[in-house]
Formats: sequence, structure tokens, C-alpha cells
Amino acid sequence: MDPDAIVFEEPDQLLARCGPVLVWISRNKLDDTALARVREALEQHTVEHPQGVALLSIAVGEGELPKSSNRRRIARGLSSLGERLQAVAAVFEGDKPWLAQTHALFDGILGQLEAMAIGRHTPMLAFADRLEAIVWLGGIVRGPMQRMIEVDVLTEIVELGCARIGSK
Repeated sequence: MDPDAIVFEEPDQLLARCGPVLVWISRNKLDDTALARVREALEQHTVEHPQGVALLSIAVGEGELPKSSNRRRIARGLSSLGERLQAVAAVFEGDKPWLAQTHALFDGILGQLEAMAIGRHTPMLAFADRLEAIVWLGGIVRGPMQRMIEVDVLTEIVELGCARIGSK
């Protein structure tokens, strides 16, 4: 992975950029520091990509789910981007009971975003497979000059990023 693509890296978290897409890979729980860093990176990324950005969040390993205060913080952070946010794909990889909890969590965040009016114009979906999320983003996210994103490059960054934090 090109070192310039990495926004930040810690043992259980990696944030990287691929064109207008920010890829956030996390293992274990979310904390306020990580959420603040991702939010700041999204804001900066919109400066670099005025046509808008997308977020691909990948949670691996059945970590602790965000508490309600963090869920509100996630929703507020995404809603503050308004129309500069092209799409959000959230991937949760784990066993079925954990996946059911994560999808309920994502539905709750979507409900908060719809109440803030962002969910009406920004496509957001949850996935159990990272490649499905990449293909979905490839069909809707546009880069400079309204060109489609490079799915092969995004796939490579995701796979290398997941390998770096120890995901399969």
C-alpha cells in the first residue's frame, strides 16, 4: 500500500484514502479519539474532493459495538457533511449473532440520519461482505470529472489494509 494513502494507522485501526473514498478498518471497540480522527479526515477529504466523498467502514472481528453516545456522534459527524457525502458503506464481518446486532446498530444510525435529513439523499447500506460493498460503491461514487472510482484499486487498498490489522 502506498504510504501516502494511509491517513492514520494503529494496531486495531487503519484509515486510508482511495480517490474520493476513505476506507476505515477497525477491530475491537470504537472510541471517541478514533471517531474524531475519522470525522476530521472526512472533512479534510471534502476539501481535496469538492465533488464529494464516500466512507467505507469495515468492522472486523466482532468487536464491541458503539455505545448510544457514539452512535449519535457518528450520525452528527456524517450529517454535518451534508451533500458533500456521496455514500456510506458499512461492512460488518463476524458470526450471525454479532451481525444481527450490527445491522440493528446501523439501522439506528440510519434512522438518526434520516431525522437529520441526510439519509434522504445519501445512499447508505450495511454489508456482511467487503467485496459487495466495494462493488456497490463502484456503481455510485464519482471522482473528479464525474468518473467512476477505480474498484480494483479500492479492492487492493481494502485487502492490504485488512491484512495490516490482521483480518482475513
